[in-house]
Amino acid sequence: MGLMAEVSSLIQREAQLLDGNRYSEWLDLYTSDAIYQIPPGYPSAPDDTEGLQTILLDRRKLEDYAHRMSSGHAVVSHPPPRTVRLVSSPLACGESLFSVAWNLHLVRNDESSLFSGRTVYEIATEADRMKIRRKVVNVANDSFSSGYMPLI
Repeated sequence: MGLMAEVSSLIQREAQLLDGNRYSEWLDLYTSDAIYQIPPGYPSAPDDTEGLQTILLDRRKLEDYAHRMSSGHAVVSHPPPRTVRLVSSPLACGESLFSVAWNLHLVRNDESSLFSGRTVYEIATEADRMKIRRKVVNVANDSFSSGYMPLI
């Protein structure tokens, strides 16, 4: 399997695991020094203090998130969200950097929300496996009424 096929498989697997609420397996896709970030504002949008603000999670915080969502004690997991993530083929945008466009359809409490944007992944090898070292998610529509948006 070529590099682009491996990267695509990793990114598609991540979407599948998140859609299935399989957080422990999802966490295994990340390196021990992983960073997950959602910066405020979409790159082409003006500054917006009303929209989503920066989310920055290191590996420990990702572990906390996965544990809370898997435990059934997280308020946002009742009822569990139903999600479908559609992810484009990755484009190489630098050494070990890959960009994808995505859509996230969220259904919760009979309300439907659609989010979209672009994500840049930094991919690394750890323990002879390709993993995600850094994920920077740019959300195009970062103002939403549902009060909840799962990790992309």
